[in-house]
Amino acid sequence: CDECDWSSHPGHEVVDFDGFDPLTLAEAQREAIRGVHESWVRNGNELMIEYTANSLAALEELIQKLRAQGDRQD
Repeated sequence: CDECDWSSHPGHEVVDFDGFDPLTLAEAQREAIRGVHESWVRNGNELMIEYTANSLAALEELIQKLRAQGDRQD
């Protein structure tokens, strides 16, 4: 978090993602954020709904760029 310098969640190991497919990682992140977003929608927290919606939009954009790069390489 840029505001509080918190860099990890308690109980979660830091994973080395070297060698992983960037598109696969982005798609997995999107699905994780989508679940969090849906829980905030049910909760009604407008600030978190906006934050997670923006995160989803950024991931969608990244996924589209990665797919386009993959298409050019094929």
